[in-house]
Amino acid sequence: MGLSSLFNKKVVSIDLGSYETKVVEGRIKNKEVEINKYFSFLTPEKAYENGYIINKELLSYSLEEGLSKNEIRTKNAYMNIKSSSVFTREITLPNVGKEEIDGILKYKLEEYLPIETKEYIVQYRIVEKIEENYRQKQNILLIAIPKEVVEGHFCLLKNIGLEPKV
Repeated sequence: MGLSSLFNKKVVSIDLGSYETKVVEGRIKNKEVEINKYFSFLTPEKAYENGYIINKELLSYSLEEGLSKNEIRTKNAYMNIKSSSVFTREITLPNVGKEEIDGILKYKLEEYLPIETKEYIVQYRIVEKIEENYRQKQNILLIAIPKEVVEGHFCLLKNIGLEPKV
């Protein structure tokens, strides 16, 4: 799926927090963000903490109720996760292709991030290309999130009938 196709359809974006949950329905239209509906509600106590879903049933019920009350029927969903267990680092690597970056990270990831790599999902994005000491390099943003956190959010969205996209 191309990046442009992610933005042509309506999406529901959910920012799940320990205190408050915010929901926005919208899409990109003519290079601008078009917001159709939005609402927020207090996240039920002890249902969500620091990126971890503690009470899946209560959280599912609250989200479903909010979506229904606000007549949001969009199924494509984006979820924002905030947690102290999410690690980000910016690193500099030689200006090489995706396969080479993947290889470097496969063998050196634990040097860059203080994690047990088998328990995390790691992704990266090239931030910028630079020249350093007459050599082409690139700054890369690494993002690592526990598999348990990702799987919990993925299942939450699926359980309430949404299709996780981002």
